[in-house]
Amino acid sequence: MKKNINRPAGPESTKASLEDAVDFAIEENGFTHYSVSVATTAFSSNKLNKTDLVIDRVPYSIRAVPFTFNGQKRFYISINNGNDHVFTWDEAISQMRAIDDDSAALPAVLEEAISKWLGKER
Repeated sequence: MKKNINRPAGPESTKASLEDAVDFAIEENGFTHYSVSVATTAFSSNKLNKTDLVIDRVPYSIRAVPFTFNGQKRFYISINNGNDHVFTWDEAISQMRAIDDDSAALPAVLEEAISKWLGKER
């Protein structure tokens, strides 16, 4: 479940904090996971794209390469220079998701953060 981050009004809101950099939060099994994009470049739909994410204090370096399969746009996603995962649009959940054999090993909060980053590119 996505959760809005409420920032305090007044003098407190001018303080720089980790919460100010939060893109979104996901509540799962009683824990709140925060996605923070720390270095994102504009997404280009025809070339290699990179971003760095920090989720639950764990840094991830994400690389995306778009490709077309059966007329559908998909992405090869490498996490921390590891093996590629294949992401595609899933109508049932209305977001991008990993569909390769190793995708079950991806943390749900990481998959959702990548989906959000890729979301406008489907």
